Amino acid sequence: MQDEIISSRQFALLVCSFIIGTAILLVPGQIIATSRQDAWLALVLSFFPGLLLTGLLVLLQKYYPGKSLVQMLTAAWGRAGLLPALVLVWFALHLGALVLRNIGDFIQTVLLFQTPLAATHILVALLAAYALFLGLEPLTRALALLMPLNLALYLLLQVIDLPISRWAELQPLLDRGWEPVLISALNLSSFPVGEMILLALIVWPIRESPRRLYASWVQGLGGGIFILLLATIGAITVLGPDDAGRVVFARLSTADAGPVSHLTVPVLSFNWFIFTFAKFALCYYAFVSSLATLTGISDYRSLVLPAGALLTTFSLSAYQNLGQELDFARVIWPVYALPIEYGLPILLLVSHLVRSKIAPGRRRTSRGR
Repeated sequence: MQDEIISSRQFALLVCSFIIGTAILLVPGQIIATSRQDAWLALVLSFFPGLLLTGLLVLLQKYYPGKSLVQMLTAAWGRAGLLPALVLVWFALHLGALVLRNIGDFIQTVLLFQTPLAATHILVALLAAYALFLGLEPLTRALALLMPLNLALYLLLQVIDLPISRWAELQPLLDRGWEPVLISALNLSSFPVGEMILLALIVWPIRESPRRLYASWVQGLGGGIFILLLATIGAITVLGPDDAGRVVFARLSTADAGPVSHLTVPVLSFNWFIFTFAKFALCYYAFVSSLATLTGISDYRSLVLPAGALLTTFSLSAYQNLGQELDFARVIWPVYALPIEYGLPILLLVSHLVRSKIAPGRRRTSRGR
């Protein structure tokens, strides 16, 4: 890893793909069901918790340069930091398994109806394991090469839907007040915005100042939310808030309702797979690299295949059906994820600031004696 370098532009594209990931199909329908035609406003508001989390993670990187969040916890809190570090490792495993399940459910529901779920999970996990064996830089560069094409194709799909868009569906604004919008914004703060904490579990070989790193991170965050905003507005204006709030994959239903759907649906499916695979591979890497750090293993590659088997097994047993998966994402995930995503960085930063103020005082006292 000492010879590997990732540019700030590539990192911004990775952040963007991580935000979009599974959210491109799941988020529009979920927030439209709650906020109806005001769902786009919830996405705009979710940008601000993302700024907060990004600032926290970049500031911690400034205080603990070259360390992952797991290494920061153990360095700052010693043995007491092992428990929160294990929580982060578990969170990476859990999120990776859920993303893999999202991939399998979509492929089985939309593309390959008779293919066993386990077969899809095993093939995707093996593909990601191969990417991890190659290393972080080849994975990052391959995804960074695909992202511009992927984003261009997605914007083209949005343009194709413009002739059938009914912009009056966005009115009236705040018909039911701010409460539904704030609930949706809170949910978005955990999924997908708060999940960026997993990017802090990876020691990124970026030779940039914290200010440049923050700018790249914010660019990726803004780009991801902008794509989700387009998907949500498109679902509202094409399907209407009533129909868009009832379907599971609102963006897919939008493409299916538009012209030349026999072409746009396969392109959207390919588009979605690249975004989601990027997110799964990063979750996978965050899990094995953090586990290797805690266990003292010098090379994470020895953990890749066992971790892949664990992710595959966990993803198959996590839910009984798609409805249970959607209920968990909407009701339980925000309560479960928010304390991890925002609470741990805040506690770590506060403890560092308190320690940095106490230590000079102790040194002055000892000199006075």
